[in-house]
Order: sequence, then structure tokens, then C-alpha cells
Amino acid sequence: MVIPAEDIDKDMAIAEVAEDEHDQELIERLLGDGHLQISRLSDPESVDQKIEEIEARKKEIENEALVQNIKLKGEAFNRLFLFLAIETALVFIYGFLQAINWPHGFKLEEWSFKLLIVATITQMAVKHLFPSKDDNQPPVNNE
Repeated sequence: MVIPAEDIDKDMAIAEVAEDEHDQELIERLLGDGHLQISRLSDPESVDQKIEEIEARKKEIENEALVQNIKLKGEAFNRLFLFLAIETALVFIYGFLQAINWPHGFKLEEWSFKLLIVATITQMAVKHLFPSKDDNQPPVNNE
């Protein structure tokens, strides 16, 4: 049974039925072509099929979010590793230059050299000895 959309007060129908914005969007899509298709809504098999499609899409979106999250964590890890590698290389270069007093008698103050070494070691130790809780938790399965 198809009811022409002009015979229905859309705003009132949507307000009475919709519980949230998602429901409103779904109802507006059903009314969008100018006809409210009641047969699709009242048929239990089609309702069950729609629910299954929505649940499958929800799981697909959750999986896409997890994949994106893993990808972003990987990128962040690679950037952090690159930064720490460059920083460590610079510390060793400073240490080497300090040891050979080159160029032109290069010498860091003792406190600044110690601070540089301690800061680098602390960064690495904190990252590896005390990882964040999010990194150690297995993915949640919402079945």
C-alpha cells in the first residue's frame, strides 16, 4: 500500500516516530521519493532483513574504524621511531664531537651534555618500560 506524501504531514510523522537523528534520517529517506512505502515497513521478513543489513553495516563500520585506528597507530609509531633514531644519532654525534674536540675545540658544558644524554635515555625507557594501557589491551569484540 502506497500513500502519497502530500497526504502526510512529514514533520509531525517524523517527530512522533523518530527517537533520535538517525531515525529521522531513515524516515526522511523513506519519505524522500514522495511515497511512504508501508508494505516494506509492515512486512516482518523485510523488517528483519533491514535489521540484519543495518547490523552488518554497523559491524563493517566498526571494523573500518579498527583498521583505521591500527593504521594511524602504526604511522605514529613509525614517526616516533624515526624521531628517536634521529635524536639518538645526534646525541652520539655530539658525544663524538665532544670526545675529539672538533671542530675548533667543540665542547658542550658538562651539565648540558649530561642533560641531553639523560633526556634521551629517559624518553626511550619510559616509552618501552611503561607503555600506555591502550597499547596492551586486546580489541573488544561486541558480538
